[in-house]
Amino acid sequence: MRAGTATALVATAALSVSSWGMTACPASAATLPMRVTTMPKACPAKSLVASALKQKSTATSSLGAGGKYLNCSYTTAAGEASVIFSFPYPAAAFSKTRSVALESGAVAVKVGDQAYVIKSANELLALSGKLEMVISAPKAGVAQLVALGKAILG
Repeated sequence: MRAGTATALVATAALSVSSWGMTACPASAATLPMRVTTMPKACPAKSLVASALKQKSTATSSLGAGGKYLNCSYTTAAGEASVIFSFPYPAAAFSKTRSVALESGAVAVKVGDQAYVIKSANELLALSGKLEMVISAPKAGVAQLVALGKAILG
């Protein structure tokens, strides 16, 4: 990677007050801070996921490892989609993985503090503060993954 490229690739989230539209299955909306950087208490609403991915979906969620990760699963017409949160996640480890992924053909995107999309796997990986988010959605394009990532992280 060329010098200066890493700086250009690091993206910061736009700061605007927004509602995340999360549900804890059953539905109950929650308003989050301007920028999500800590472990969410619930999964993103299936309506938010469906809208961003442009696919109908139903949601289930599970919390594990003492609140260190949240795995949200969605059944869509295209297959199983998921949004997985890990907290705390070390920024240095994410940066190193991101650099390797970018050298291997991943695409840098502007979601959270740092993010990239692996097009062949239909996955977006983003870091916001110490919160890592991985979105996996079959048949979703880069624009759909980024829209969902921005809708979730702010």
